[in-house]
Amino acid sequence: MRPVVTKLLLGAAWLVTIGGAIASIWAMTRSAPDLAPAIVSYEAGRLKEAEAKLRGYLQSRPQDPIARLLLARSLLHGEDPRPQEALDAIGGIEDVEPATRAEVLLVEGEALAQLQRLDEAEAAWLQALEVDPQVAEVGWHLLSIYYIQGRQDDARQLALRLHPIEPDPDDRVNYLVELARWDVEPPAPGSILAIFEPIVRENPMDRRSAAALGLALISEGRIDEGLSHLRRIAEANPDDLSTRSGLLEGLARAGLTDELAEALDRLPEADRDDPSVARYWGQVAQDQGDWATAVEAYRRALDIFPGDREVSYRLQQVLRLAGQPAEAEALAAFVESAGEAEDQLRSLYLEVSPRDDLGSRPDPDLYRRFADLRARMGRREEALAWYQLVLKTVPNDAEARDALDRFDTLGDADS
Repeated sequence: MRPVVTKLLLGAAWLVTIGGAIASIWAMTRSAPDLAPAIVSYEAGRLKEAEAKLRGYLQSRPQDPIARLLLARSLLHGEDPRPQEALDAIGGIEDVEPATRAEVLLVEGEALAQLQRLDEAEAAWLQALEVDPQVAEVGWHLLSIYYIQGRQDDARQLALRLHPIEPDPDDRVNYLVELARWDVEPPAPGSILAIFEPIVRENPMDRRSAAALGLALISEGRIDEGLSHLRRIAEANPDDLSTRSGLLEGLARAGLTDELAEALDRLPEADRDDPSVARYWGQVAQDQGDWATAVEAYRRALDIFPGDREVSYRLQQVLRLAGQPAEAEALAAFVESAGEAEDQLRSLYLEVSPRDDLGSRPDPDLYRRFADLRARMGRREEALAWYQLVLKTVPNDAEARDALDRFDTLGDADS
Protein backbone atom coordinates (compact mmCIF):
# COMPACT_ATOMS: atom_id res chain seq x y z
CA MET A 1 0.00 0.00 0.00
CA ARG A 2 1.40 3.36 -1.01
CA PRO A 3 1.42 6.40 1.35
CA VAL A 4 -1.90 7.79 2.46
CA VAL A 5 -1.30 11.53 2.67
CA THR A 6 -3.32 12.65 -0.36
CA LYS A 7 -6.41 14.01 1.36
CA LEU A 8 -4.44 15.40 4.27
CA LEU A 9 -2.21 17.29 1.84
CA LEU A 10 -5.37 18.91 0.51
CA GLY A 11 -6.41 19.91 4.02
CA ALA A 12 -9.21 17.35 4.42
CA ALA A 13 -9.61 14.50 6.89
CA TRP A 14 -6.96 11.82 7.24
CA LEU A 15 -7.35 9.18 4.56
CA VAL A 16 -7.76 5.63 5.81
CA THR A 17 -8.39 2.48 3.83
CA ILE A 18 -11.08 -0.14 4.18
CA GLY A 19 -9.38 -3.37 3.24
CA GLY A 20 -6.18 -3.45 5.26
CA ALA A 21 -7.18 -5.72 8.14
CA ILE A 22 -10.03 -7.69 6.61
CA ALA A 23 -8.09 -10.94 6.32
CA SER A 24 -6.92 -10.81 9.91
CA ILE A 25 -10.40 -9.95 11.16
CA TRP A 26 -11.84 -12.92 9.26
CA ALA A 27 -9.23 -15.14 10.89
CA MET A 28 -9.96 -13.78 14.33
CA THR A 29 -13.73 -14.32 14.07
CA ARG A 30 -13.71 -18.07 13.49
CA SER A 31 -14.97 -18.54 17.05
CA ALA A 32 -17.73 -15.94 16.54
CA PRO A 33 -19.52 -16.84 13.28
CA ASP A 34 -22.37 -14.43 14.07
CA LEU A 35 -20.00 -11.63 13.07
CA ALA A 36 -19.70 -12.92 9.51
CA PRO A 37 -22.68 -10.93 8.11
CA ALA A 38 -21.24 -7.69 9.48
CA ILE A 39 -17.85 -8.46 7.98
CA VAL A 40 -19.44 -9.16 4.60
CA SER A 41 -21.20 -5.78 4.73
CA TYR A 42 -18.01 -4.02 5.78
CA GLU A 43 -15.89 -5.65 3.09
CA ALA A 44 -18.48 -4.68 0.47
CA GLY A 45 -18.25 -1.06 1.60
CA ARG A 46 -21.78 -0.99 3.04
CA LEU A 47 -20.55 0.64 6.21
CA LYS A 48 -23.83 1.93 7.61
CA GLU A 49 -25.26 -1.56 7.23
CA ALA A 50 -22.16 -3.03 8.89
CA GLU A 51 -22.46 -0.54 11.74
CA ALA A 52 -26.09 -1.46 12.37
CA LYS A 53 -25.29 -5.19 12.41
CA LEU A 54 -22.38 -4.68 14.74
CA ARG A 55 -24.38 -2.58 17.18
CA GLY A 56 -27.05 -5.27 17.26
CA TYR A 57 -24.42 -7.94 17.88
CA LEU A 58 -22.79 -5.89 20.67
CA GLN A 59 -26.07 -5.59 22.55
CA SER A 60 -25.69 -9.23 23.53
CA ARG A 61 -21.86 -9.35 23.57
CA PRO A 62 -20.76 -5.83 24.52
CA GLN A 63 -17.17 -6.82 25.35
CA ASP A 64 -16.35 -8.68 22.15
CA PRO A 65 -13.06 -7.01 21.10
CA ILE A 66 -13.29 -8.00 17.45
CA ALA A 67 -16.79 -6.57 17.04
CA ARG A 68 -15.74 -3.36 18.76
CA LEU A 69 -12.69 -3.11 16.55
CA LEU A 70 -14.73 -3.62 13.39
CA LEU A 71 -17.30 -1.08 14.59
CA ALA A 72 -14.51 1.46 15.06
CA ARG A 73 -13.32 0.82 11.52
CA SER A 74 -16.84 1.27 10.17
CA LEU A 75 -17.12 4.58 12.00
CA LEU A 76 -13.80 5.78 10.58
CA HIS A 77 -14.23 4.77 6.97
CA GLY A 78 -17.71 6.06 6.17
CA GLU A 79 -18.73 9.16 4.26
CA ASP A 80 -19.14 10.99 7.58
CA PRO A 81 -16.22 9.74 9.71
CA ARG A 82 -16.78 9.78 13.48
CA PRO A 83 -13.31 9.39 14.98
CA GLN A 84 -14.28 10.15 18.56
CA GLU A 85 -16.99 7.48 18.46
CA ALA A 86 -14.38 5.11 17.02
CA LEU A 87 -12.08 5.82 19.96
CA ASP A 88 -14.96 5.17 22.35
CA ALA A 89 -15.70 1.87 20.59
CA ILE A 90 -12.22 0.49 21.17
CA GLY A 91 -11.58 2.14 24.52
CA GLY A 92 -10.64 -0.30 27.26
CA ILE A 93 -10.00 -3.32 25.04
CA GLU A 94 -7.49 -5.34 27.05
CA ASP A 95 -6.20 -8.87 27.55
CA VAL A 96 -6.20 -9.69 23.85
CA GLU A 97 -3.59 -11.50 21.80
CA PRO A 98 -0.80 -9.38 20.24
CA ALA A 99 -2.27 -9.41 16.72
CA THR A 100 -5.56 -7.97 17.99
CA ARG A 101 -3.78 -5.47 20.22
CA ALA A 102 -1.78 -4.22 17.25
CA GLU A 103 -5.00 -3.81 15.22
CA VAL A 104 -6.55 -1.81 18.07
CA LEU A 105 -3.52 0.51 18.15
CA LEU A 106 -3.67 0.87 14.37
CA VAL A 107 -7.31 1.99 14.51
CA GLU A 108 -6.62 4.21 17.52
CA GLY A 109 -3.92 5.99 15.53
CA GLU A 110 -6.23 6.41 12.54
CA ALA A 111 -8.91 7.97 14.73
CA LEU A 112 -6.42 10.30 16.41
CA ALA A 113 -5.07 11.34 13.01
CA GLN A 114 -8.58 12.18 11.82
CA LEU A 115 -8.88 14.32 14.95
CA GLN A 116 -5.61 16.00 13.86
CA ARG A 117 -3.80 14.80 16.98
CA LEU A 118 -0.80 13.62 15.00
CA ASP A 119 1.57 13.38 17.94
CA GLU A 120 -0.76 10.94 19.69
CA ALA A 121 -1.42 9.07 16.44
CA GLU A 122 2.30 8.57 15.92
CA ALA A 123 2.69 7.26 19.46
CA ALA A 124 -0.13 4.73 18.93
CA TRP A 125 1.33 3.51 15.65
CA LEU A 126 4.84 3.16 17.06
CA GLN A 127 3.38 1.12 19.90
CA ALA A 128 1.56 -1.05 17.34
CA LEU A 129 4.87 -1.83 15.65
CA GLU A 130 6.37 -2.80 18.99
CA VAL A 131 3.52 -5.26 19.50
CA ASP A 132 3.58 -6.61 15.95
CA PRO A 133 6.20 -5.27 13.48
CA GLN A 134 4.21 -6.66 10.56
CA VAL A 135 0.83 -5.13 11.35
CA ALA A 136 -0.69 -3.90 8.09
CA GLU A 137 -0.78 -0.19 7.16
CA VAL A 138 1.03 1.21 10.21
CA GLY A 139 4.36 1.72 8.47
CA TRP A 140 2.73 3.69 5.67
CA HIS A 141 0.77 5.86 8.10
CA LEU A 142 3.99 6.74 9.93
CA LEU A 143 5.86 7.45 6.71
CA SER A 144 3.04 9.76 5.66
CA ILE A 145 3.42 11.78 8.86
CA TYR A 146 7.20 11.87 8.52
CA TYR A 147 6.90 13.02 4.90
CA ILE A 148 4.70 16.02 5.59
CA GLN A 149 6.64 16.88 8.77
CA GLY A 150 9.95 16.79 6.89
CA ARG A 151 11.47 14.06 9.06
CA GLN A 152 13.68 12.40 6.47
CA ASP A 153 15.99 10.61 8.88
CA ASP A 154 13.07 9.09 10.81
CA ALA A 155 11.53 7.97 7.51
CA ARG A 156 14.77 6.41 6.34
CA GLN A 157 15.27 4.48 9.58
CA LEU A 158 11.68 3.22 9.61
CA ALA A 159 11.54 2.19 5.94
CA LEU A 160 14.86 0.35 6.16
CA ARG A 161 13.70 -1.36 9.35
CA LEU A 162 10.39 -2.54 7.84
CA HIS A 163 11.65 -3.34 4.33
CA PRO A 164 13.28 -6.71 5.12
CA ILE A 165 10.42 -8.01 7.29
CA GLU A 166 7.47 -6.82 5.17
CA PRO A 167 5.50 -9.91 4.04
CA ASP A 168 3.93 -8.23 0.99
CA PRO A 169 6.48 -8.32 -1.86
CA ASP A 170 5.21 -5.11 -3.47
CA ASP A 171 5.27 -3.12 -0.24
CA ARG A 172 8.74 -4.51 0.46
CA VAL A 173 9.99 -2.72 -2.66
CA ASN A 174 7.74 0.30 -2.21
CA TYR A 175 9.36 1.12 1.13
CA LEU A 176 12.59 1.77 -0.77
CA VAL A 177 10.81 3.65 -3.57
CA GLU A 178 9.19 5.85 -0.94
CA LEU A 179 12.61 7.02 0.24
CA ALA A 180 13.38 8.17 -3.29
CA ARG A 181 10.26 10.36 -3.20
CA TRP A 182 11.92 12.59 -0.62
CA ASP A 183 14.46 13.69 -3.21
CA VAL A 184 12.17 14.01 -6.22
CA GLU A 185 8.79 15.13 -4.80
CA PRO A 186 9.24 17.13 -1.59
CA PRO A 187 5.97 18.67 -0.40
CA ALA A 188 5.58 22.34 -1.25
CA PRO A 189 5.71 24.79 1.70
CA GLY A 190 2.27 26.10 0.78
CA SER A 191 0.79 22.62 1.14
CA ILE A 192 2.52 22.22 4.50
CA LEU A 193 0.99 25.47 5.72
CA ALA A 194 -2.49 24.33 4.69
CA ILE A 195 -2.02 21.10 6.65
CA PHE A 196 -0.39 22.32 9.81
CA GLU A 197 -1.91 25.73 10.53
CA PRO A 198 -5.20 24.17 11.73
CA ILE A 199 -3.41 21.29 13.44
CA VAL A 200 -1.12 23.56 15.45
CA ARG A 201 -3.99 25.91 16.22
CA GLU A 202 -5.86 22.99 17.83
CA ASN A 203 -2.81 21.32 19.35
CA PRO A 204 -0.08 23.96 19.83
CA MET A 205 2.16 21.63 21.86
CA ASP A 206 2.47 19.08 19.05
CA ARG A 207 6.17 19.81 18.70
CA ARG A 208 6.70 17.96 15.41
CA SER A 209 3.80 19.65 13.67
CA ALA A 210 4.74 23.05 15.10
CA ALA A 211 8.30 22.59 13.83
CA ALA A 212 7.04 21.66 10.35
CA LEU A 213 4.79 24.72 10.35
CA GLY A 214 7.58 27.00 11.54
CA LEU A 215 10.01 25.83 8.87
CA ALA A 216 7.37 26.11 6.14
CA LEU A 217 6.61 29.68 7.21
CA ILE A 218 10.31 30.54 6.99
CA SER A 219 10.48 29.00 3.51
CA GLU A 220 7.54 31.19 2.51
CA GLY A 221 9.34 34.33 3.77
CA ARG A 222 7.33 34.66 6.99
CA ILE A 223 10.48 34.42 9.07
CA ASP A 224 9.40 36.07 12.32
CA GLU A 225 6.19 34.06 12.44
CA GLY A 226 8.02 30.82 11.73
CA LEU A 227 10.71 31.46 14.34
CA SER A 228 8.01 32.27 16.89
CA HIS A 229 6.64 28.73 16.60
CA LEU A 230 10.11 27.21 16.70
CA ARG A 231 11.17 29.22 19.76
CA ARG A 232 7.95 28.40 21.58
CA ILE A 233 8.32 24.65 21.28
CA ALA A 234 12.07 24.76 21.93
CA GLU A 235 11.45 26.63 25.20
CA ALA A 236 8.72 24.15 26.14
CA ASN A 237 11.02 21.17 25.49
CA PRO A 238 14.44 22.35 26.71
CA ASP A 239 15.81 18.83 27.17
CA ASP A 240 14.73 17.51 23.76
CA LEU A 241 17.51 17.95 21.22
CA SER A 242 15.32 17.09 18.22
CA THR A 243 12.97 19.96 19.13
CA ARG A 244 15.79 22.42 19.69
CA SER A 245 17.26 21.30 16.36
CA GLY A 246 14.12 22.61 14.67
CA LEU A 247 14.96 26.10 15.94
CA LEU A 248 18.58 25.70 14.80
CA GLU A 249 17.37 24.68 11.33
CA GLY A 250 15.01 27.66 11.19
CA LEU A 251 17.76 30.11 12.12
CA ALA A 252 20.11 28.48 9.61
CA ARG A 253 17.54 28.72 6.80
CA ALA A 254 16.85 32.34 7.69
CA GLY A 255 20.58 33.12 7.54
CA LEU A 256 20.58 34.51 11.10
CA THR A 257 24.11 33.42 11.94
CA ASP A 258 24.51 35.47 15.14
CA GLU A 259 21.27 34.12 16.58
CA LEU A 260 22.23 30.62 15.44
CA ALA A 261 25.53 30.92 17.33
CA GLU A 262 23.69 32.08 20.45
CA ALA A 263 21.22 29.18 20.21
CA LEU A 264 24.10 26.72 19.87
CA ASP A 265 25.82 28.21 22.91
CA ARG A 266 22.64 27.71 24.93
CA LEU A 267 22.54 23.97 24.22
CA PRO A 268 23.14 21.72 27.23
CA GLU A 269 26.76 20.62 27.47
CA ALA A 270 25.81 17.02 26.64
CA ASP A 271 24.24 18.11 23.33
CA ARG A 272 26.80 20.60 22.07
CA ASP A 273 28.96 17.91 20.44
CA ASP A 274 26.10 15.80 19.12
CA PRO A 275 26.76 15.02 15.43
CA SER A 276 23.19 16.02 14.53
CA VAL A 277 23.98 19.69 15.26
CA ALA A 278 27.50 19.69 13.78
CA ARG A 279 26.30 21.22 10.50
CA TYR A 280 25.10 24.31 12.38
CA TRP A 281 28.45 24.74 14.15
CA GLY A 282 29.99 24.46 10.70
CA GLN A 283 27.74 27.16 9.27
CA VAL A 284 28.59 29.55 12.11
CA ALA A 285 32.31 28.88 11.76
CA GLN A 286 32.14 29.31 7.98
CA ASP A 287 30.36 32.64 8.26
CA GLN A 288 32.95 33.76 10.82
CA GLY A 289 35.85 32.76 8.55
CA ASP A 290 37.08 29.98 10.86
CA TRP A 291 37.84 27.49 8.11
CA ALA A 292 39.50 24.82 10.26
CA THR A 293 36.58 24.64 12.68
CA ALA A 294 34.09 24.60 9.80
CA VAL A 295 35.95 21.73 8.12
CA GLU A 296 35.92 19.66 11.32
CA ALA A 297 32.22 20.35 11.95
CA TYR A 298 31.09 19.53 8.41
CA ARG A 299 33.10 16.31 8.46
CA ARG A 300 31.31 15.23 11.64
CA ALA A 301 27.97 16.09 10.04
CA LEU A 302 28.77 13.92 7.01
CA ASP A 303 29.75 11.04 9.28
CA ILE A 304 26.08 10.52 10.17
CA PHE A 305 24.61 11.31 6.75
CA PRO A 306 27.20 11.13 3.97
CA GLY A 307 24.58 11.78 1.31
CA ASP A 308 23.91 15.37 2.44
CA ARG A 309 24.78 17.38 -0.65
CA GLU A 310 24.37 20.79 1.00
CA VAL A 311 26.88 19.91 3.71
CA SER A 312 29.19 18.35 1.09
CA TYR A 313 29.05 21.55 -0.94
CA ARG A 314 29.78 23.68 2.11
CA LEU A 315 32.67 21.43 3.10
CA GLN A 316 34.04 21.67 -0.43
CA GLN A 317 34.05 25.47 -0.13
CA VAL A 318 35.82 25.63 3.22
CA LEU A 319 38.36 22.98 2.22
CA ARG A 320 39.48 25.20 -0.65
CA LEU A 321 39.73 28.17 1.69
CA ALA A 322 41.63 26.03 4.19
CA GLY A 323 44.20 25.07 1.56
CA GLN A 324 43.08 21.46 1.00
CA PRO A 325 42.27 21.40 -2.74
CA ALA A 326 42.56 17.63 -3.29
CA GLU A 327 39.74 16.74 -0.91
CA ALA A 328 37.75 19.71 -2.18
CA GLU A 329 38.00 18.38 -5.73
CA ALA A 330 36.82 14.93 -4.62
CA LEU A 331 33.79 16.47 -2.93
CA ALA A 332 33.08 18.64 -5.95
CA ALA A 333 33.00 15.51 -8.09
CA PHE A 334 30.60 13.84 -5.64
CA VAL A 335 28.29 16.87 -5.57
CA GLU A 336 28.18 16.99 -9.37
CA SER A 337 27.59 13.24 -9.72
CA ALA A 338 24.93 13.27 -7.00
CA GLY A 339 23.09 16.08 -8.75
CA GLU A 340 23.11 14.17 -12.04
CA ALA A 341 21.92 11.03 -10.22
CA GLU A 342 19.05 12.95 -8.65
CA ASP A 343 17.89 14.11 -12.08
CA GLN A 344 17.95 10.50 -13.29
CA LEU A 345 16.22 9.33 -10.12
CA ARG A 346 13.37 11.73 -10.79
CA SER A 347 12.79 10.15 -14.19
CA LEU A 348 13.04 6.65 -12.75
CA TYR A 349 10.61 7.45 -9.94
CA LEU A 350 8.05 8.82 -12.40
CA GLU A 351 8.54 5.68 -14.48
CA VAL A 352 7.72 3.28 -11.64
CA SER A 353 5.11 5.33 -9.75
CA PRO A 354 2.13 3.98 -11.72
CA ARG A 355 3.18 0.36 -11.12
CA ASP A 356 1.79 -1.79 -8.32
CA ASP A 357 3.82 -4.93 -9.06
CA LEU A 358 7.39 -3.91 -8.24
CA GLY A 359 7.88 -6.86 -5.92
CA SER A 360 5.40 -9.45 -7.16
CA ARG A 361 7.06 -9.22 -10.60
CA PRO A 362 10.76 -8.99 -9.69
CA ASP A 363 12.78 -6.71 -11.95
CA PRO A 364 16.51 -6.99 -11.15
CA ASP A 365 17.45 -4.48 -13.86
CA LEU A 366 15.17 -1.90 -12.25
CA TYR A 367 16.58 -2.67 -8.81
CA ARG A 368 20.14 -2.21 -10.14
CA ARG A 369 19.22 1.20 -11.56
CA PHE A 370 17.87 2.33 -8.20
CA ALA A 371 20.89 0.89 -6.40
CA ASP A 372 23.36 2.69 -8.66
CA LEU A 373 21.63 6.04 -8.32
CA ARG A 374 21.29 5.81 -4.54
CA ALA A 375 24.98 4.84 -4.25
CA ARG A 376 25.98 7.85 -6.35
CA MET A 377 23.89 10.06 -4.05
CA GLY A 378 25.69 8.75 -0.97
CA ARG A 379 22.76 6.66 0.24
CA ARG A 380 24.79 3.52 0.75
CA GLU A 381 22.34 1.80 3.10
CA GLU A 382 19.54 2.21 0.57
CA ALA A 383 21.80 1.05 -2.26
CA LEU A 384 22.66 -2.01 -0.19
CA ALA A 385 18.97 -2.86 0.22
CA TRP A 386 18.38 -2.52 -3.54
CA TYR A 387 21.35 -4.76 -4.35
CA GLN A 388 20.07 -7.35 -1.90
CA LEU A 389 16.78 -7.35 -3.82
CA VAL A 390 18.77 -8.06 -6.98
CA LEU A 391 20.45 -11.03 -5.32
CA LYS A 392 17.14 -12.49 -4.21
CA THR A 393 16.20 -12.73 -7.89
CA VAL A 394 19.64 -13.35 -9.40
CA PRO A 395 21.76 -14.93 -6.62
CA ASN A 396 25.00 -14.82 -8.59
CA ASP A 397 24.64 -11.32 -10.01
CA ALA A 398 28.21 -10.07 -10.36
CA GLU A 399 27.42 -6.34 -10.16
CA ALA A 400 25.45 -6.73 -6.93
CA ARG A 401 28.09 -9.01 -5.40
CA ASP A 402 30.86 -6.55 -6.25
CA ALA A 403 28.87 -3.67 -4.80
CA LEU A 404 28.21 -5.51 -1.55
CA ASP A 405 31.91 -6.33 -1.29
CA ARG A 406 32.73 -2.63 -1.70
CA PHE A 407 30.24 -1.72 1.02
CA ASP A 408 31.84 -4.25 3.34
CA THR A 409 35.23 -2.71 2.63
CA LEU A 410 34.05 0.85 3.15
CA GLY A 411 31.87 0.07 6.15
CA ASP A 412 28.26 1.16 6.37
CA ALA A 413 28.96 4.78 7.29
CA ASP A 414 25.40 5.68 6.38
CA SER A 415 23.86 3.62 9.18
